[in-house]
Amino acid sequence: MAERPEILISHLLYKGAVVETSQLEPKTIELISLAVGAALKCSHCVEYHMQSAMAKGATRAEILEVILIAGGMLANSAVLADAYRVVNGSTPCPSCDINGTGLDKTCSDK
Repeated sequence: MAERPEILISHLLYKGAVVETSQLEPKTIELISLAVGAALKCSHCVEYHMQSAMAKGATRAEILEVILIAGGMLANSAVLADAYRVVNGSTPCPSCDINGTGLDKTCSDK
């Protein structure tokens, strides 16, 4: 970031605008950010947002819960769904996924 500080500055401005205009509590925003960092396996993000969530009043139990939701339920589900598609030789297009046609239908099935 030292070579391109404008990138960090734009990120911080964007984050600040989101937080300032959000209807969510700051602690909730940090817990969501922590969950996303955990699901993306970004240890820097997890550490940063864990500390920030704690500073905003999050408990250890809340932090563990969002990690379990992000990693145990969501990230794991994405891995399983993707592997299932590969094993079955079908890869739905993003439009099929967005429209909720499920794993059994691909664009070529239309």
